[in-house]
Amino acid sequence: MNEKLFNAYINCYASLSNQTEKKPADEMIKALEEQQILLSVTAKDYNSFYTIARELGVFYQNTAGAFFLGDLAREYLERKISYPDYLKHYVVNTEFLINDIVVHPFSEIVSVLKVGPASLEELVQRCTNCIPPNERGKSAKDKLRLFMDRAIEARLIQGTPQEYSLTKKAASLERAITPSGLTTEQFEALFIGKLNQENLVKKMINKKISAHLLDDDYDDSQPPPERIALNQILYGPPGTGKTYSTIAIALDIIGVKYENYEEAQELFQEELGNRIEFVTMHQSFSYEDFVQGLKPKKGDNGVVEFDYKNGVFKEICRRAEYTQKGDSLAQELSLTNREILKVSFYLSKFNGKKNSEKKANDFLGYDSDNEAFIGMSVQTGHKPNSIKNHRDKFDFMFNDRSGYTARNGWTPRNKNSVLDNTAKWPFQEIYTELNSSGFDELSKQVKKLLEKSTSVEQEVQANQNFVIILDEINRANISRVFGELIALIEEDKRDGRLTTTLPSGESFTVPSNLYIIGTMNTADKSIALVDIALRRRFNFVSMYPNTKELEKVLRSKNLDKKEIKRRVSILTILNQIIRSKKTVDYEIGHSYFMSDDNLENIMNEQVLPLLNEYFMYDLRAVKSLLEKTQKDRDKNSIPKLGVAFDEEEYNTRGLLKIKSIDPLNVSEEIVQDSALEIEDEE
Repeated sequence: MNEKLFNAYINCYASLSNQTEKKPADEMIKALEEQQILLSVTAKDYNSFYTIARELGVFYQNTAGAFFLGDLAREYLERKISYPDYLKHYVVNTEFLINDIVVHPFSEIVSVLKVGPASLEELVQRCTNCIPPNERGKSAKDKLRLFMDRAIEARLIQGTPQEYSLTKKAASLERAITPSGLTTEQFEALFIGKLNQENLVKKMINKKISAHLLDDDYDDSQPPPERIALNQILYGPPGTGKTYSTIAIALDIIGVKYENYEEAQELFQEELGNRIEFVTMHQSFSYEDFVQGLKPKKGDNGVVEFDYKNGVFKEICRRAEYTQKGDSLAQELSLTNREILKVSFYLSKFNGKKNSEKKANDFLGYDSDNEAFIGMSVQTGHKPNSIKNHRDKFDFMFNDRSGYTARNGWTPRNKNSVLDNTAKWPFQEIYTELNSSGFDELSKQVKKLLEKSTSVEQEVQANQNFVIILDEINRANISRVFGELIALIEEDKRDGRLTTTLPSGESFTVPSNLYIIGTMNTADKSIALVDIALRRRFNFVSMYPNTKELEKVLRSKNLDKKEIKRRVSILTILNQIIRSKKTVDYEIGHSYFMSDDNLENIMNEQVLPLLNEYFMYDLRAVKSLLEKTQKDRDKNSIPKLGVAFDEEEYNTRGLLKIKSIDPLNVSEEIVQDSALEIEDEE
């Protein structure tokens, strides 16, 4: 098994969860196709995939036959754990009933390998010792070899059938192994049979194991697992948080820590142009913009000349490759945070918006703000975006200064409208300390600070990863944008294993420390333009409406419990209606309903325009969908939304405008189905 096949299992049964109208075999075919591993598989082959996914504990079924993802599978789907970590749980927790004896195979494996390396034959003898010698056939050996392969993927053992060995300390593994101790009768009653699949998932495979085993730094001799695919595309309907998620994913990849999403946004901005690039794709985007092409420039004699210019992808590949080789891209940070804030304060107070107001730039010898940011970056080692962001914060305090035109941009997120002030970045303290200082005095301080700055190269960071985000990737002509690079981005073609020659004649390869993240709106008709070459080289991660995430955000905003119920219910019912008339790819995302605006405005200003587009601006059809009782594909009634339209607006102008959404018409049954656990207010 490999990670792509495992992704197919996860995506298939995630799609089937609570979706009785879908056919399991069809969903498996779809999932295999999305992972580009369909080959000659047909719906008739479903049972073989079902059996493996069932054994791995990906899903369970209730007595009615409905599918549910296991908790561990859900964590993997939400990128909370990696593929190796999932398999660690499976390998360490799984027990089998062999010849009426409960066997914990990994416990037996560790007891053999802690003495020293052993072959598959030796392990078979030990792990099947409960089977009479004359009954130990090829099947037992094949099953153990399959189990060993999964233990290797879990990075718990290494080697080949000729010689296996442990990758972790035996003592650590033994602490993590907790056999059930069940008798044969107890094991059969609890885990054997289709009806006991839920127990197998919840009480065996999903059993929490020792943190020592999941600590990637526990054994320094082994490389940490790659938690995130090199090439991935987040896809789903509008409003499901695809672009929102890329910020967190990108920071995780490059190893930048953050406390909350607001901080993540600022850190993301600071990394733009350095270890992160963000590109919004569109129909006119080309190979010349992305990789390399001839661009006009004005020559010394005023004549327009053409020269090759690197595109955004080529540039970030260059930076990633330099870092990978150990070349320095930054200089030692010789200034403390307080000192760099002093420089930023100086650029803010004595540089106005107009060119004639750049007193600080003139003193430092720069012709523009951008040139100053770059120059300060060279001298201090801080990123240009960081210096700009710090200056922007101080700008907020200088709206009324005489002689300078204020810039607009950053505003504080706190209710008191004051600068942030933390031990790490004491903005308010610096402002209070320096605000009474004049230009000459501050100029001398800044000059001394810059003279103090050194250009000693710093050591290469432990995390050398880079990220490029291709937002709305399906809007571009993929073949035109990627060109021959479509082959170079594959994991086994990187780092010079496959090269190409660029238009300039330069040899080019894609470094292995560059991650590519795309986003794709499934409701966008241009999704059909995503060719098979792209589908084969990217992992596709589904993102669909999430009522639990909606509830979590609304709770954090201290919304009334009844209002939370109302919004979650409306979202749930609305998507049931959409699925009955179109497909899951046209659902409404949960982020629309996170707004601080009231629900009626959200529906009028964001949801209705989307529905009008979905249904070809047939306003009568949209009105009917929201007003009348609808039926799902199994002819079951869908609860009414309780929407009341402004009839006068509709009759006189032909426009749809919602007057109210009556919470009394919201179905309590739907709220329960959405897994909400909100108590009614007394």
